[in-house]
Amino acid sequence: MDNRKILYAREKFVENGTSPGAVRGLVAASWERSQGYQVPVERGETRLAADGDLVQHRAENAELILAAQPALEQARYLLADARSMIILTDPSGFIIETAGDARTLETARVIHLEQGGSWAETDIGTNAIGTAIAALQPVQIHGVEHFCSEVQRWTCAATPIWHPVNGGFLGVLDISGSAEIFNPQSLAFACAVGRQIEGALAQSIKEEHERLLRYSLERRSNWLSEDIVVIDRSGIIVYASGSALHILERRNQGLIRNGRVLSVENVSIVAWPARLEQLVPGVTTELVIDCDQAIGVILVVHRDRRRTAAIITAEEMRVVIAREREKSARQRTIELVKANQVLHGCLDTLASVPELDEFLGQIVTVITRQLGAVSSVLLLRDFERNCLNIDLEFQNGRVVTPGEASYPQILKSIPLNEELLKLLAQPAAVLQLHESIAAVPDEPRTYLLGRGVRTLLVVPLNIAKQLIGVLSFRFTEQREFRPEEIEITRALQSQAVLAVHVSRLAKAAKQAAVLEERTRLAGEIHDGLAQSFTAICMQLGVAEQELSSKEGDPVNRIHRAIELANFGLAEARRCASDLRLSTVEESGLGAALQRLVEHSSVAGALQCTFQASYIPENSFPPRVKHELLRIGQEAIHNAVRHANPTLVAVTLDWHAPNLTLQIKDNGSGISRARLEQSQGLGLTNMRERASEIGGRLEIQTAPDRGTTVIVIVPAASTSST
Repeated sequence: MDNRKILYAREKFVENGTSPGAVRGLVAASWERSQGYQVPVERGETRLAADGDLVQHRAENAELILAAQPALEQARYLLADARSMIILTDPSGFIIETAGDARTLETARVIHLEQGGSWAETDIGTNAIGTAIAALQPVQIHGVEHFCSEVQRWTCAATPIWHPVNGGFLGVLDISGSAEIFNPQSLAFACAVGRQIEGALAQSIKEEHERLLRYSLERRSNWLSEDIVVIDRSGIIVYASGSALHILERRNQGLIRNGRVLSVENVSIVAWPARLEQLVPGVTTELVIDCDQAIGVILVVHRDRRRTAAIITAEEMRVVIAREREKSARQRTIELVKANQVLHGCLDTLASVPELDEFLGQIVTVITRQLGAVSSVLLLRDFERNCLNIDLEFQNGRVVTPGEASYPQILKSIPLNEELLKLLAQPAAVLQLHESIAAVPDEPRTYLLGRGVRTLLVVPLNIAKQLIGVLSFRFTEQREFRPEEIEITRALQSQAVLAVHVSRLAKAAKQAAVLEERTRLAGEIHDGLAQSFTAICMQLGVAEQELSSKEGDPVNRIHRAIELANFGLAEARRCASDLRLSTVEESGLGAALQRLVEHSSVAGALQCTFQASYIPENSFPPRVKHELLRIGQEAIHNAVRHANPTLVAVTLDWHAPNLTLQIKDNGSGISRARLEQSQGLGLTNMRERASEIGGRLEIQTAPDRGTTVIVIVPAASTSST
């Protein structure tokens, strides 16, 4: 691939629209589409969706994400150190999952090559994802073949993912990385992963079809004199008995084509029964629910029979029964559609509420109102104490805390005894409080009866078959629940589990963020202040010696210590206020290192020198310069504290494409074994700081031979830092 010819062809194309002859036809066609979409060639990043939109897209493509997980995990391992990442998108080019090398994932965020980014050609021009969608074929786009200049630093290979049964287009699997690591085998790898995902989908569909068939066989005794058609949630006919398909075709021509039931593609599956009964006269339907998910529909085809005097009464009776069944089915459909609307409302809530705790409260509110309960309680499991603790309650139209609900202390925590665990092993339990119930202790039963509660609907909350909490709904009348109401409750229960899980993840993430920030501040304080205090101590130590011996200039030493203290005080104020990177932003890296060396020198005790070649300061982000300054501070600090040197030489060199910082001392040094075992904060900080800017840290040392710290930062790694 001749990059210069392609770049020249692209420039000519952008200038005058001349059809580029030096590029592949696939790329030329994509450039023309990109220009037609009026995508600016200088566009530096694509659109990034809001978190709520990302949640919705992931929910809509949950089946694809689940099937892709094994392949993504394997790719995550394979690409960990390969400077590459793997990307999964939906059919529109919206990124729903990423995995791979951590540093590449971080760099990709600059152009929004991350979850929530949109990579259709209409958004960012020619790229492997968008072009694979437009051409519906595997595509590899490298470097200058990209339409937008900022994306030309990347190489990418993508393949469409197809539904293994109906052939529908599901999304794109893409491998991306720095243009420097271009490999023509990337496209083969992307295609292999794509086929692996399609295989996982095929296996999942096969297992779901088996569950549908098992369910239909278990229910077949209800329709011994009727034919049935079993339809999966994609509209594919899994099984049909007798002349069922012939009868359906006669009653509604065009309903079935290529083994699929049409007219339901854009309808939620919970509304299929009503839709099919409207389209085909003389049928009844049953929605098949498995693991809280609708997986298909059984269509019962009632045959036409001639009316005779002998069977007229029985036939009319059958019609009455059929109508009642139809009425029941329609009622069930209405309830399920209503539940589906509630589920969508839950997702809208997740996208709109500012606090996740508020989201959890709103989910409980929605479910309580859907069931018509007078109040409800959410209890979360305390695994250490093995009990259920009340987290919140919905009463009088609002969510309140246990304290606001004025609960007796004994009722705020319920032990998970054997009877209660047995009760909560069920999908849902209906408890009539006027009866004696072993799983409900006398105190809470008496308390609830006193508040007018007669019936409890108890729904366990489980994640991966592990009990994490309980939802308890209260009714002031003796209630019985139809099977579809229990099904609806279980469907809504999944939203409560989601709310609890998301809230827990958010709290864990917040704690992790606090810990990360605390660690960062510790590093800043250690690297920014500890060195100043060390230098102050050295100056005062020499001053003390000169005062004792009445030689030298101790007053000058004290003035020098005061100057260093003022510098340290400025650093402390910076850390306590807005935590800007450092003064390196104002004066430049060379000047900041020069000042560091001057502050570290102690006449008669420690000589620090600094040399630097020409450094293109504007070519390096502030973060890179800041981290290099901190590494220099730490290296000098370590030498002074542990090695007792008399000379420290700091050099800063620019030899494209590398920027090299070296700190060399003539101190005592240490053995390689001791260096490798060292767990000190200073050494750890230096390694982490070098890694964060894509640099390489080397330490050369030996006993009585001094120590040299070298940091090499490639210019390519600084572009996104």
